[in-house]
Amino acid sequence: LSTFIILIVINTIFGENTFLPDQHNPISNSIDGSNLASNGGTIFSINDWNVAYNIAVISALALLILLGYYFYSRMQKRLIKERQLMEKQAVALETEKDFFIEELKYAKKTGDRLKQEVQLKTVELEKFALQLVEKEKMLNSLKNVLKILKQASTENEREEAIKEISMMINNSLNLAKERELFYSSVSNVNAEFFTRLSQQFSNLTESDQRLIALIKLGLSSKEIASLSNISAKSVEMNRYRLRKKLNLPPNLELAVFVNQI
Repeated sequence: LSTFIILIVINTIFGENTFLPDQHNPISNSIDGSNLASNGGTIFSINDWNVAYNIAVISALALLILLGYYFYSRMQKRLIKERQLMEKQAVALETEKDFFIEELKYAKKTGDRLKQEVQLKTVELEKFALQLVEKEKMLNSLKNVLKILKQASTENEREEAIKEISMMINNSLNLAKERELFYSSVSNVNAEFFTRLSQQFSNLTESDQRLIALIKLGLSSKEIASLSNISAKSVEMNRYRLRKKLNLPPNLELAVFVNQI
């Protein structure tokens, strides 16, 4: 096949049938005929050449078609594999997206539940704080009544009883355990808040943090004073010192800043 192709190329370049006998020269034809006979038919006749030429052209075209089909098939297979790979990747991405969406939904539900729990516990703490305030008010009022009763009484036994009751009330006014339980509950409910607070303001004392906790609960200075067993004036002084430590401008309320932390 390669020999025929070479012959075709040479014949095309020189523009003549180089290896063919002259068709218009009888002498040449006779000579060529004798040469054909003497050379044992090694030189093709015109008909043989045409047949060989056609076969070469057809073979070359067939080869080109086969090569084209081969490369086309390979290209198609590669495209199919790439498409299948892309489809698998798309399915994997879709699965991953669905999983991520479910994770977000679960995290949102968990966050909402925790938020509700914190809100409920905060309400409970507020009630607890108000109960402590009312309890302390009641005990102080009872103590004052007993003082009046003591001054109005002249009986010795009654006086001794009143003294004992007064002592019991004084002991009851020491609400240290209940206060510690209250502040511990506040710290547990607002653990993240106090972590952020400590990171931003490392110079705050335990008393400062307790004051901030009470402010965060929305208690007034009077309620804080009663709960802490100190005067309202002392609470105002503590609030002033706390503002200085937090470097708050005069136009920013302490309660607003605390709720923004």
